[in-house]
Amino acid sequence: MKVTSSGPQTIQMAQGEPVTLDCTYTSSQADIGELDIEWSVVSPDTTKKDQMIISYTAGRRYTHGDPDLMKGVDFTATDPSQGDASLSIASLTASHAGTYQCKVKKAPGVDSRKISLIVMVRPSVPKCWVDGGEAVGEPASLRCRSDQGTAPLLYSWRRESGGPIPPDAFQNSLTGEFLISNHSVSHSGVYSCEVSNAVGKESCRLNLQAVKPPNRAGVITGTVVGCLLLIMIILIIIWLLIFKCNWNRHEKEFSNDIREDAPAPESRPNSRISSFRSGVAYSQVGQTQNEHPPSTATSYSTAKYDSRFFVIIFNMKAYKTVAGVNGPLVILDQVKFPRYAEIVHLTLPDGTKRSGQVLEVTGSKAVVQVFEGTSGIDAKKTTCEFTGDILRTPVSEDMLGRVFNGSGKPIDRGPAVLAEDYLDIMGQPINPQCRIYPEEMIQTGISAIDGMNSIARGQKIPIFSAAGLPHNEIAAQICRQAGLVKKSKDVMDYSEENFAIVFAAMGVNMETARFFKSDFEENGSMDNVCLFLNLANDPTIERIITPRLALTSAEFLAYQCEKHVSAAREEVPGRRGFPGYMYTDLATIYERAGRVEGRNGSITQIPILTMPNDDITHPIPDLTGYITEGQIYVDRQLHNRQASHRNKLTIYPPINVLPSLSRLMKSAIGEGMTRKDHSDVSNQLYACYAIGKDVQAMKAVVGEEALTSDDLLYLEFLQKFEKNFISQGAYENRTVFETLDIGWQLLRIFPKEMLKRIPQSTLAEFYPRDSKH
Repeated sequence: MKVTSSGPQTIQMAQGEPVTLDCTYTSSQADIGELDIEWSVVSPDTTKKDQMIISYTAGRRYTHGDPDLMKGVDFTATDPSQGDASLSIASLTASHAGTYQCKVKKAPGVDSRKISLIVMVRPSVPKCWVDGGEAVGEPASLRCRSDQGTAPLLYSWRRESGGPIPPDAFQNSLTGEFLISNHSVSHSGVYSCEVSNAVGKESCRLNLQAVKPPNRAGVITGTVVGCLLLIMIILIIIWLLIFKCNWNRHEKEFSNDIREDAPAPESRPNSRISSFRSGVAYSQVGQTQNEHPPSTATSYSTAKYDSRFFVIIFNMKAYKTVAGVNGPLVILDQVKFPRYAEIVHLTLPDGTKRSGQVLEVTGSKAVVQVFEGTSGIDAKKTTCEFTGDILRTPVSEDMLGRVFNGSGKPIDRGPAVLAEDYLDIMGQPINPQCRIYPEEMIQTGISAIDGMNSIARGQKIPIFSAAGLPHNEIAAQICRQAGLVKKSKDVMDYSEENFAIVFAAMGVNMETARFFKSDFEENGSMDNVCLFLNLANDPTIERIITPRLALTSAEFLAYQCEKHVSAAREEVPGRRGFPGYMYTDLATIYERAGRVEGRNGSITQIPILTMPNDDITHPIPDLTGYITEGQIYVDRQLHNRQASHRNKLTIYPPINVLPSLSRLMKSAIGEGMTRKDHSDVSNQLYACYAIGKDVQAMKAVVGEEALTSDDLLYLEFLQKFEKNFISQGAYENRTVFETLDIGWQLLRIFPKEMLKRIPQSTLAEFYPRDSKH
């Protein structure tokens, strides 16, 4: 096999013209395989594959690549198998330029040929303009520029009216500049610029005028005089205000009757001037002392004038210096004294108000992160105001029972919250020495949590879930049923005045948001719930402040209203391109949970994390496990398993107790807090369930007939444990004591001798079926 074409290997053609790339070949008698012809564009990057455009195999033609680009591209010959594999392109475009390779294969022979195709593009219509001014006596620069065309592009200026080109003019044929060093009236007229290359040419025209130069000296003099007059007027007004203030105080001082042996009345400010956060500045003018003249008959005490003050009220500085918009960020230039974390108000051309926060300050430039997104922001017409304050949120006990969006604005058609205070959403760091170790238990009414992974008051413990699992129902059930177990009493404390829920959902759809809201309202728990909803169609950047708004509200309820707050958070993790400060950022959120010495309230965090593809090694759940004090694991296999063959119900809640963990459980259970057998029952249930899992795996290998009698007991326990202990109704609220009783019913499947993790004294009290517990 040999390619016999001898045409040029480099072809230059104009855009729009047809072209034929030669590729003729001959084969020998030794070439007995199937004919295969391929035309491809050679990639300039050796690490990437060549792009095939057309091929001929088994007597059929095949086209590849972009259909729009392949229009008019075909083999020249009707039958390429007859020795002519040439390629024709009907109408060239700039995208057709490149190195083409013709490869002909017929086993065992193979040969190829490369042809470089250069597409010449004619110049586009140039743009003509005057760079600078057209004032007489100053340089006048005429510019010409064509945006398209194959290099080299040559520019040529000529004068169409008004006479020949000035002799002192200079023109650059490569850049298109035409410079008149000393412009005059005789140089005015119509000029044209022509741009050309090897393919074609285009031209543009402009009318050069001669403008009388402005009187700069007069303008400068007038500006200086006007500024001086303005400064003088301001100084005179300030002096008159001070003089009038002093005169009024002097008249008031001596208008009173002076009695013998009585001190003269001192002048006092008419009103206390309150300090504004921004916009009011105080200046102390001075303090003088004035004495009454002495008298021969009566001595008068000294009367002192109080310090004089004058007030200057000014507005916040508004800027229209938006230099750029990049994603959720707005870059501002020429800003005076911006501060990190300062809040900025943005007003769009249509009057829409948005807020943002300064992320970075470099000189007079500031990078602002807009919480509501940057869509619709016009760089020239958007007004930005720097407030001089950090991001604060209004808090009040009236927030309970209300629904807010991700920015903290009410969306339940109710009135605005009457704020008792405005708190920084970043919160205040808790002194580790002032923290109280969590000891009291929070009952959720779910046996898999209360019995096996008890949650302590002030603990932070996440729920690891995934798409399609009932984590929404579990979160709603916890919010409905959560309460405190009274210390030293085997009863629940359901008093509503000491327990509240702050629920923040981030990245959820409208259906999920409607589910939570309706569920809280239907079961009557909405009065103790403060709900923050960031929907999937809300700005993504808003999810940065949503958890901090929820935690700030929880801190107010816990430490100032002295409630026990459970802060449940449901969020959607992002992709794996996470920043390096993610661990610190997560810690600033999770570490705001806990109890503080001297305060009765507490904050318990239960974040719900949806793991992509059930991957527990994803950065978000992985780092969350390092920061928090355990995890509750929602298992997909348990969710898909049938709890009963008769009613075909799935196991709810599908919580797998084996990978689940509560590191603070030991301090929240036991005698005086729940029941003295709680820890032993939990340990024994855990051990029996783990052995039952092993037996179940062994049964799949050796069969049920090979199992021992003890193995069959563990297998029976496994099935009843998942059916009766883990599985329960979505509205079934079990007390921790009912959960322990169910645990004892399951442990009675085994003889006492097999319950090795429970002390004999505890077995003697609770194991008998007639036990009162």
